[in-house]
Amino acid sequence: MDSKLKDESINKTSLFFIVHLLLAILGFLIYIISFLLLQFYYAAPSLIRKEFFLFILFNSFESLVEVIVNPSMTKELIIYCFGITKFLLIILYLNKCFTSRKISPYNSNFILHYKYLLVLLYSITTFPFEKCLTLSEKYIFSINIINIILVFLLFRYINGKMVLLLDYLKDKKMTSSAIPDIYLPYMRAHYYYTNFNKINSIFYLSLILGIAYYIIKILNICLEDWKLILKFLSLFIEESFYCSLIIACLIFFYSLNKNQLNKGNKRKEEGGEEENFNKFTVIDVDIQQDENTNLSERKRKREKSNDNDDENEDEKEKSNSIKVTEESETLKEN
Repeated sequence: MDSKLKDESINKTSLFFIVHLLLAILGFLIYIISFLLLQFYYAAPSLIRKEFFLFILFNSFESLVEVIVNPSMTKELIIYCFGITKFLLIILYLNKCFTSRKISPYNSNFILHYKYLLVLLYSITTFPFEKCLTLSEKYIFSINIINIILVFLLFRYINGKMVLLLDYLKDKKMTSSAIPDIYLPYMRAHYYYTNFNKINSIFYLSLILGIAYYIIKILNICLEDWKLILKFLSLFIEESFYCSLIIACLIFFYSLNKNQLNKGNKRKEEGGEEENFNKFTVIDVDIQQDENTNLSERKRKREKSNDNDDENEDEKEKSNSIKVTEESETLKEN
């Protein structure tokens, strides 16, 4: 009986070892490929210092710690510090994306004002009390309920800023003013609105995953026989949550740095449509419309002038015919 339990624990440990090792390798591969692309393909190596690339790197190191460090208080504190660092990086990166002057020169409405308060709350609520201290199940249940509420409030706060940003972009992409906003070309506003709408949908998915993660932790307290399955499920949901954040930040990154990436791309054809993307503004649209109206007006004038000329020729022919008939009649009388 003891040997059977020992074999199950070994299998469980080896399975978690493989999962965390694969996640660590995948994260390092994503970071290395991104670095090589930015360095040699896009010729924009400075962009690798963006916070969300560091988030990927720290997430990989965290998975590596899960693999190589034996279970202990030190291991729990290291993972806890990695978690706080990742949370801070994501909050800082989202704030920079929301307040980018590439979107709007008036960015005070989109600022995340409580960044460091959010980090403080996160550091308090995610501290591994149940692993460091002997706590009752009621206390662990209460902590997880509080975490669910805080996750909902956090995403509600971020979603509020995102909705303001989408409303701003919607107004800009629908503008038909003769004097457009020089900071935000028409086509760029439409491009941002489309991509940021996708990001907002991904944030809703992240909210669902975040709440599901803490619900599974609550179920883990109640369902003793399902602990192994719930542990794997919580690991899957946690990594899916991180993947959704990475995808959202990646869309943010490409959308806001598209012009710089295209300029640095040595293989890009000169004079292509995407290269001149940011040059196509509302002013260009208005000028094009004015030119079309001018052309149509000129065409109408030409058509009118041609019609007038035809009418004059008809009148001349009529007058000439009348004169000829009168002369013939006078000749006959004579």
